Amino acid sequence: MPKVLLLDEPSGGLSPRFVEEIASTVSALKRAGTTMLMVEQNLGLAFKVADRFIILRDGAVIDGGAVAALKGSHEDIVRSIYL
Repeated sequence: MPKVLLLDEPSGGLSPRFVEEIASTVSALKRAGTTMLMVEQNLGLAFKVADRFIILRDGAVIDGGAVAALKGSHEDIVRSIYL
């Protein structure tokens, strides 16, 4: 089992079924103690499996923190990215 795993867009170009498989695999690795750094545009996947997040826009941090603090919704994050 790897100690550290870097993931760059693991859901890129995949169907929703395979995105769920990626989420399941990442969650299993997390439970096994693997530390991961994931770059991901699919916020649904990212917030499903992450403990913490950082949002970048044009190379600058515009938001970040604990996923649990989002209280189950990431709509405000999406607004801050795209509006």
